[in-house]
Amino acid sequence: MNHLRPLSFPRLPSSFPRRRESRIDAGTLAVFLTLLGVALVHHPLSAAPTVGVFYYPWYASDFHGRQYLREHLVPPQLPVLGEYNDRDSETIRQHADWCRYAGIDLWIASWWGPGSREDVTLRDHILGHPDLGDIKIALLYETTGRTSNFTNYSNLQSDIEYMADHYFNQPEYFKIDGRPVLYVYLTRVL
Repeated sequence: MNHLRPLSFPRLPSSFPRRRESRIDAGTLAVFLTLLGVALVHHPLSAAPTVGVFYYPWYASDFHGRQYLREHLVPPQLPVLGEYNDRDSETIRQHADWCRYAGIDLWIASWWGPGSREDVTLRDHILGHPDLGDIKIALLYETTGRTSNFTNYSNLQSDIEYMADHYFNQPEYFKIDGRPVLYVYLTRVL
């Protein structure tokens, strides 16, 4: 049974500025295609690329108290699902359906530490969700929230151990060559 639903977005007004067309001359295109061909011969793709999106599981019934940028636009642009709770099973199913429709294989999910709203949402509501299907999950370690604005790094080891115990061994967790992948926000400050 196909659960995919096509997205429908409002049409842009005719006064909305359109993207300018860019032109590539034939010589530039020929050089690019030649280099691309050489790269593919020397480094062929062994599998289809993984397409991922950043996923923020922090929306509850108050949806940040309606404090988000798009509601202040004219006209306001509210989420297609309305102000949803991302722990709701139907919301997770719809997000997964949209991702499959768009060819997205991976959710890189914001993670703010053990017991945080994001942690509970991921562990208790998203991982193991029956409609997640083949979509994989990886964590985005939010260093700003875990290092006291980069002045205290004492959480790093215990956080990684927690991730290993609660996420890295899950079948839905994203791995490359059998090894779990962890995305880290602002690595330059560590």
